[in-house]
Amino acid sequence: MGFNVRPVFVVGKAWPVLPQPDGALQVIIEKETADSTIETFNAQLKERLGSDVTILEPTVLREDADITKLKESAHEVDALLVHVMGLMPLGKLLDLELPLIAFSGKHTPMMGLYAFPIEERESHPNLTYALDFKEINDQIHLLSVAKRLKNTRIALIGGPLSLGGHQQHIPDSEIIKHKLGIDIVPVSGKEFVAEMKGIEESKVATIAQEWIANAQEASEPSTDEIKEVARTYVAIENVLKKIEAQATAIGCLELMYLHGITPHCFALATLRDEGVPASCESDVSALLTMLILGYLSDKPTYMGNIVRADPEKNIVMISHGCTPSKMAGLNQPSHPYKLVHSYSGRFIEGTGLTSFVDLDKGQEVTIARIARNLDRICVTSGEIIDCRDTLCDRTTLDIHVNDARKFFHNAPGNHHVVVYGNYIPELGKLSQLLGMKLIES
Repeated sequence: MGFNVRPVFVVGKAWPVLPQPDGALQVIIEKETADSTIETFNAQLKERLGSDVTILEPTVLREDADITKLKESAHEVDALLVHVMGLMPLGKLLDLELPLIAFSGKHTPMMGLYAFPIEERESHPNLTYALDFKEINDQIHLLSVAKRLKNTRIALIGGPLSLGGHQQHIPDSEIIKHKLGIDIVPVSGKEFVAEMKGIEESKVATIAQEWIANAQEASEPSTDEIKEVARTYVAIENVLKKIEAQATAIGCLELMYLHGITPHCFALATLRDEGVPASCESDVSALLTMLILGYLSDKPTYMGNIVRADPEKNIVMISHGCTPSKMAGLNQPSHPYKLVHSYSGRFIEGTGLTSFVDLDKGQEVTIARIARNLDRICVTSGEIIDCRDTLCDRTTLDIHVNDARKFFHNAPGNHHVVVYGNYIPELGKLSQLLGMKLIES
């Protein structure tokens, strides 16, 4: 999804001023000099902004009428990058309510601060400042994440079972729409089972063989079990396509216990590796966290239970199935994986299909979860110190964190989401943009 940025050059009626690196002020008298500055800046934008950013035709503001003209094309703009060279009243520009990034030259904020005093920043949350191209890029990236969220639709397939509090996973859909712009589309378990019945056997067999061929080992599950999970995977894909959804929360407990569907953790892991965030146990809160971390990082994420929080060693253990093999990035090579049984359907013996992926020891990670009412994101960073194949969940991570006790007491739920890399600074800025608090452990 592209992001449209319109450069806006504030020239005004008086002579523009360009602060220099040595602190001097260059007063621009000749129009040609101003035009050259604008041309140079536009060329730099094209070189330094991300490939998914479209730079629209620039607008030069000299009087109020120019802002009126700018308003006419506001519908095609995602953000305004306002390069302040001169001064003029800009209240009407702020009233457009578009995201506005103020800039007045690399490391020279004077003109931007004149044009947009601190009072304006406090009363207009759509206004931010940038000191250099890195900050411009960073802010555009955050705005593009917010745009992607607003254009995301979630398929809620099945629902939670009443097994002691699983309703905590599902925030109010109106709150989700208001805060993030995301739509939730429910698909009943019966509808999903009907979808599974119409899938071609040849397609199921082809996918199953691909999974087996790409696996490091596949000794536990039978071919029939792998095929059944491939069938579930295709059914999920079909549902996503029909309702034009980009992510899914699966009521896997309902599907397994009430409809007899084979445990299908590997189907969700595969979707994640394909860039489709997918949570289990109907956990929409975890899915929203996956969406945010995934859109920030362009990486799939892992979610799991907090099975241990050791305050003496400051180790948190997170355990689950559905482990992506491309945790390093969607465009990076896959980690080797073993196809193994899940123990989530029957605890006495394994069944269905999940995977074990030996994730990288020494890797820095971010661990996060959004609270159910979407008022806060709770987060910490840590380092993976061990990754084990365990029962009943087949992947358990030992993560060394700064304060395991504080992490536990801040936790707004059980399932937490793990992504490679430290994204706490980005989450801090994005949480402000989305109207949430960042609670860091």
